[in-house]
Amino acid sequence: MAITLWFVGPEGPLKAGLERIEEALASRRYWLDLEIGDMPLLAPFQEQLMGHPLNWEDAGKPTQRPKLEEQGDHLFLVMRGLDTTHHRLADQLHTIQLACFLSAESLITIRSGPMATVEYVVKRDDTAG
Repeated sequence: MAITLWFVGPEGPLKAGLERIEEALASRRYWLDLEIGDMPLLAPFQEQLMGHPLNWEDAGKPTQRPKLEEQGDHLFLVMRGLDTTHHRLADQLHTIQLACFLSAESLITIRSGPMATVEYVVKRDDTAG
């Protein structure tokens, strides 16, 4: 489990950890990615993060049903993706929940486990810069 934060700072795009979240939130242009188990770490910043408290509660339930809600200046989306991190698709289909808070300039993703698509983006970013 890890919280990953990408944001646009004065020196350009940056990848950081939770220690720079206040700077990222001030920039208003960020992607905050975490797993459900990391959600308590965000408690001190909850007031600054977009999203209704009930949506945050839904994001923390790994069995939440898919949904899309418009919440004024942002969207809240819960969906399921195939778990391709384990090569067991032939044995049994397994899905991972992905909850998203999406505004015009920022994105928060909360996953119920590792997701190959997110890991691919992270790895691509790491090799690019």
